[in-house]
Amino acid sequence: MDETVGNSAVKPAGNQKPITPDNIRRRNSVNDKASGSARKPNNPIKDDNDSERRSSWQDSTNLYLTLNGHYHPVDVSDRVARMYDNPMFADVAFLVGEFEERHTAHKLILSLSSEVFGTMLYNDKFEQNIVNGCQEIKVPDIDSETFKKMLQFMYTDDIQLDMDSVIHVLYCARKYAILNLERKCSDYLQEHLNLENAFAILSLAKLYDQSHLARVCFDLIDNETIEVLKTETFLELSQEILNDVFRRDTLRIMELELFNLAVKWAESECERRKWNICGENIRKALGDTLYSIRFPLIDFKDFSNLITKYPGLLTDRESLDVFLYKHMDQKPMIPFTIRTRYRVLGKELVITRFQRIESRWGYSGSADRIKFTVDAPIFITALGLYGSMHGPYQYAVKMEITDFSSNKHIAVNETTFQCDGSAGVFRVPFKEPVEILANVTYEISATIKGPDSHYGAKGLRRISRHSPQGTITFQFSYAHGTNNGTSVDDGQIPEIIFCLKEG
Repeated sequence: MDETVGNSAVKPAGNQKPITPDNIRRRNSVNDKASGSARKPNNPIKDDNDSERRSSWQDSTNLYLTLNGHYHPVDVSDRVARMYDNPMFADVAFLVGEFEERHTAHKLILSLSSEVFGTMLYNDKFEQNIVNGCQEIKVPDIDSETFKKMLQFMYTDDIQLDMDSVIHVLYCARKYAILNLERKCSDYLQEHLNLENAFAILSLAKLYDQSHLARVCFDLIDNETIEVLKTETFLELSQEILNDVFRRDTLRIMELELFNLAVKWAESECERRKWNICGENIRKALGDTLYSIRFPLIDFKDFSNLITKYPGLLTDRESLDVFLYKHMDQKPMIPFTIRTRYRVLGKELVITRFQRIESRWGYSGSADRIKFTVDAPIFITALGLYGSMHGPYQYAVKMEITDFSSNKHIAVNETTFQCDGSAGVFRVPFKEPVEILANVTYEISATIKGPDSHYGAKGLRRISRHSPQGTITFQFSYAHGTNNGTSVDDGQIPEIIFCLKEG
C-alpha cells in the first residue's frame, strides 16, 4: 500500500477506493441499510453504573465532528472550552454554596490555571472523597453562580461581569490565585469607576491588595476631592480608609472644608455606635485621622471658632501649640502636618516637549538633563518619563530640580515608577509641589536605572500653554556637560506637570 505524506487519504492497491472519513461513513450507512438496523456508535466508556458519563460521550461528538458528520478542525482552545460543564472525563466535583450544588470539572485544566487547585487536587495529604469517579470537595463560602463564572473563565478565558458579580468573582480569583481572572476583575472595576463608587472600589482594592486599582481610585479622589467627599458613600467609609485619604498631600481641598467633612463623617460614626455627638466622641471616632487634618493651615479666626464649637476635640496642649506655631518665630513641635495640600494650587497642566516617540534610549548611570525658564511663577508637581520598550518594568529614578545660577538643589526625589511596556509617558511625582519663579533658569535632571526605553524626538524649544490665568510660556535650552544625550531636540523628560497658585 502506497501512503502519500501530507494527504488525508491512504491509497490502496487495485481499484479499491481510497480510505477516507467520508468513505467510511458511506460504507457504514450502506451496511446499516442492508441489515435494516441503525448503526450504534462504539462507546469506549463502559460503566453501567454511570449513565451520565455514557450519555456524555455520545452527546459530545462535537469535540471531533460537526453535526453533518464531517470532521471539524477546532483548535486546542476550542476543544478545552467545549469541556466546560461537560461531565465527560470529569474527575473532580465541587459541592458549592449553602445547598451544595454539584459542579464537575477536570483536575488538569483547573491546575493549569491555578497553583492553589494544583496543590489541592494533586496532593496526597488532602483527604479524598471519591463519588462516581470524582473527587468531591465542599465549597461553602462561594455561591453557585459565582463558582460557575469562575469555572467558565478557567475553560474559556471569557467571563461576563457586572458590578454585583465582580466583587464575588474577585474573591474567587484571590482565593484560588487565578491571576488572569483577578486582572479581569480589576480592569472591569477600573473601567466603571466614578465619583459615586470611588470609595467602594477603593475599599475593595485595599481588601484584595489590588495596588494598581487603588492608585487609580486615589487619582480620582485627588482630582475631584470635593465632589467625591460629598457623596453618600463617603459617610460609610471605614476609619482605616478615611485615614488613608486624609493624609494625602495631593487632595485638592482647603483644610477648613476638609475638617468640616471629617466632622460630618465622625458624627455619622457616632450615630452608628450610638455615642453622643460631642467633641470628645468626634475625636474618638476619628482616631489617628485627627492628626491628618492640618490645623496649622487653617486661618486663625476659623481655628478659634472650631475649637470653641467642639470642646474636647483637641487637648488644651494641642490647641496652644497650634496657636504658638502660627504666631511665634520659634515654632514648637506639633503633632500635625504643616505641608500645604495641592488645593492651594490650580488644576494640573502639562507641557509636552516632543512631537514624536522613538525606540531605544539607554542608561549607564548618567543623568538626563535639560534647562528651562518659564515666564510666570508655577509649582512643578511631577515629571513625565518614558518607560521600557521591552515590556512591564519598575525603574529606579532620582529626580532633581536645581537653580542654575546658584547651583542649589531646590527639589530631590529618589523613587521608582512602574511602566507597562507601552510607548506612553509615565507620571513620577515629587514629594511636594516645587515652587518655580518667573524668568529664572532651572535645570531638571533624571538619573534612571533600568533597561532601554522609548525616547522623544522633534523637540520644541518654546512651548506655550493656555490657562485661566493667561498664557504661560516655557523656554528650553541645552544642559552642557554629562546629560546622557538628552537635549532640546530629543531624549528623556518629555513632560513637566505643573500648577498655578490660585488667586
